[in-house]
Parts: sequence; structure tokens; C-alpha cells
Amino acid sequence: MLTAPPLRVSPSSLASELQFAFAGSDVRALADILRLRGRPQDLLFEAARAARRTHWGDTYILRGVIELTNLCRMGCSYCPMRRGGIAAGDHFLLSESEVFAALAEIADTPVQVISFQSGETPKVIGLALSACRAARAQFGIKRQVLLSLGKHSPEIYSQLRDAGATSYIMKFETADPALHKGLRGETLSLRQTHIDELIAAGFEVGTGSIVGLPGQTIESVAADLVYGLRQNTHMLSVSPFIPAAHTPLADSPMGDVETTLNAIAILRILAPDRIIPTVSALELAAPDGQLAGLMAGANVITVNCTPQRQADLYQIYGRDRFKVPMDHALETCRKAGLKPTSAPVM
Repeated sequence: MLTAPPLRVSPSSLASELQFAFAGSDVRALADILRLRGRPQDLLFEAARAARRTHWGDTYILRGVIELTNLCRMGCSYCPMRRGGIAAGDHFLLSESEVFAALAEIADTPVQVISFQSGETPKVIGLALSACRAARAQFGIKRQVLLSLGKHSPEIYSQLRDAGATSYIMKFETADPALHKGLRGETLSLRQTHIDELIAAGFEVGTGSIVGLPGQTIESVAADLVYGLRQNTHMLSVSPFIPAAHTPLADSPMGDVETTLNAIAILRILAPDRIIPTVSALELAAPDGQLAGLMAGANVITVNCTPQRQADLYQIYGRDRFKVPMDHALETCRKAGLKPTSAPVM
């Protein structure tokens, strides 16, 4: 049985403590590190930046997202785009010409990864296939194509892969089986099956969790980190819970930003080669939240390339969500002392 060594506060000792806790799946020790604030937290972030530097140098990855539709068949309690959550008059599905125009605008930008995102609906698949083929025809292998379209069949995953998609995000959100079932209306094992199917289809897969969900303990957050780290994925993410109007969780408190930043740092120290984003929810939750995410070890930022009218209707965090513009992303990375990566990216 592993016995944790005493916590000694320095970047290297924090990294060693994390490695020891992870090796023994010691969620209590990980939870203690999630609670760090002040000078010990600063040292945690320093250790995370050092870990990032060992694999990525002082670089970042720039993604551009085109949101294809806000239609969704799921009923997740935390999401304002949940089934029935958006008025029928506000539903949209981009046309092929709108997708092609958005891709043309990306061509002259420093975006390295093109991301197509949507709610979970079979209605998006035809458009997604066309979008992937168009991205490949326009950019060849110069840019990666990333999808986040929810759960579909292995046959559809194969079709999307053949159309040119290289990576896929399938977040598990919470690894607590009861909480997962209660908030998402489906089992964690089903979600895991789809993660495994995507890996089997040849995708580089990203997954991740939410910090601060109602009913979640800090030990549960720590267990989520262990669950994610043990996945055979290329990307890991954590996002603070954002309560949104017109959802069952509208009156719940926001997820704690500092805990989220510590979770990013833990992921980076334990998985220095993984791609870890600083998500737009951080900017919504706190001023300079995305900069703080980069300073905690993240290395990806995503700009919004959706046509303006439809971007306003893609209410993944509600009507007041932060749609990341290019100038904000570039300036945030500059402030963090990072430059664009030249390495292959997801």
C-alpha cells in the first residue's frame, strides 16, 4: 500500500507529489492539491509551465471553430442547448455555402486546426461530411480537422474519418456514474463505449470534464482527472460549470475558477504531451480567465469562426457566452509569452 510523502512546497516537489498520488489513484491527495491557493498554487502553475515546456516549448495551438447547428437531441441538465431548450424559431443548420465561406475566411488566418462543432443530431452528419471534404480540398494536410458532434454510430465515425476528419472530442463531463446519469440522462459506460469506438476508428480523441457541477465534491473532481488521464486520448480538458438561464441548474453556483486552473495544472504535470485547452468558459467566469488557463499549463485556444447570426444562437453557455475573437486569442497568447507551435497538432 502506498503511503504519501509529506507535501513539500516547491515546483519539483509538487510534481513528485502528484506523480505519487496518481500512481496510487489517491483522490484525497489530488483533492488537497486542487485546494491549493496563494504561493503554493503559484508554484503548482510554475511546475505545469515547466512540464509544458519539456514537450511543447513555449508554444500554443490556435483552433478555429465553425458551429454547424444548435439542434440537439440530448437533455443534459447543465446545457442551454438541451432538447427543448432553444425556441424552434432560433434553431439553425448552416448551409454548405455558409460553411464554405467560413472556411475561405480562415484561409488567411493563423488558425492551425479547423473545428466543426454542433449539438448531437443525425441532421448534421451530411453537412459535417461536406464540411470535412471541403476543408481537406482547400487546405490539404496543412490544417487538422477536428469534430465535436456528439455520439453516432461506428459507421458514421468511419465515414467522417474517410471524409478527412482527423480528431474528435467526446467529453465524459463527469466520471461519477450516478451524477453522470442524473445530469446527462445516459450512463457513463455508454459514453465510454463511444470514446473507445472513436479511438478504434482511427481518430485522435479528446475528452474532459466539468468542474463544479451541482452535487460534485472536490474528491469527485480529482477522480475525474484520474479517469481522464487513464484514457488513451490525445487531448484532455477541464471547464468550470457555467449555470445558464432556462436550464434545471440555472440557480446553481458557478464552478470555482481556481479549482479549474489547478485541475489544468495537474493534467499538464501528469500528461505533458497532451493537448490541453484554455476554454472560453474561463473567460466568461473571470477576467483574463483564458490567460490564467495558459499560465496554468494549457496550450490551446479556440477562436470563433461561425457566421455572426448563427454564433449568437449557439448558446452553449447561454446568450452571454464569450465568443473568442482573433485579436483576443493572439493577445492572450502573447501576454502568456507563447508563440505558435510548428509541431503537428490535433
